[in-house]
Amino acid sequence: MPAAPTDVPVSDASITSDTTIRVTYATPTPPVNGGSDLLSYALQMDDGLGGDFVTLVGFSPHSMVTHYTVSAGIVKGRVHRFRYRAKNSVGWGPYSAEASILAATVPSAPAQTSFSNFTGNALIVNLGLSADDGGSPILGMELLRDAGDNYTSAFVNVTGYNGQDLTYSFTVATDGVVAGKTYRITTRSKNAIGYSSNSTITYVAFGPVPGAPG
Repeated sequence: MPAAPTDVPVSDASITSDTTIRVTYATPTPPVNGGSDLLSYALQMDDGLGGDFVTLVGFSPHSMVTHYTVSAGIVKGRVHRFRYRAKNSVGWGPYSAEASILAATVPSAPAQTSFSNFTGNALIVNLGLSADDGGSPILGMELLRDAGDNYTSAFVNVTGYNGQDLTYSFTVATDGVVAGKTYRITTRSKNAIGYSSNSTITYVAFGPVPGAPG
């Protein structure tokens, strides 16, 4: 019989999401054939709750495909286990080790940042949350701003922001902002899969309102 595969099914990040999982296996090195040409690979998946494995492809009829996409039975936020084995003219060999693949995607873009107030020479903004975590808990957020130069510069990460708070105070000392300039501000969330798209851009000017007229 063929030897147990030395690899495990691997998630294709370009396809896998909160509703679909695509895996590749037996590449680039297929299992040792045991002296007889391989006739089939059989791929199995569980229910994401540690239940029994179910064969997805390759048992009957035989199949030599080395990738498979499954949507049926995929549950958002669950970690599904995958394994596979090979068959030659003697019979089926042992299964590979199990791969655990999370059915999730990146979070939705956070709600738009809003102006709160300007006090004590600090510009305070309120950060919005992502409505959907993509099936994986949100680990933190990034706050980004431009250089305040007529909206032509790239966004840079605001290093003073801790990634968790829903308010942030921009100051001259901490952030290098300049009174009278208008800055573009945006945010993005991160989970175990990666970063969301950016929130809608907010435009805020650094400085207080004018004094009362005489």
